[in-house]
Amino acid sequence: GVFTRPELVVEPGIQQLLAFLLVLVGTLGLICSVHGEYSDNKYLDFVLRSALTLCSLAAVFIPSEPLAALAAVPTAAMVGYGFLRSRKIVATYGKVRA
Repeated sequence: GVFTRPELVVEPGIQQLLAFLLVLVGTLGLICSVHGEYSDNKYLDFVLRSALTLCSLAAVFIPSEPLAALAAVPTAAMVGYGFLRSRKIVATYGKVRA
């Protein structure tokens, strides 16, 4: 992320925070695409996780900030949905499924 977002280390201030948010959302999206479960249907889950992976990679590695921000919006939505879904699973079963 530092190579596509030099603002992280070069420009302190608002630009640095915006670059940090793009990298953060992309990184969280990649983590959720590896560890998350988005559907009980394994094929739908695969499609959703693949789409999340692509959007996350785009948010981190596309040098154009408007395009990266555009990719970060669905990434953030899917990360939020993943967190809500995992909380419901824990509430329903009383423990995390392995």
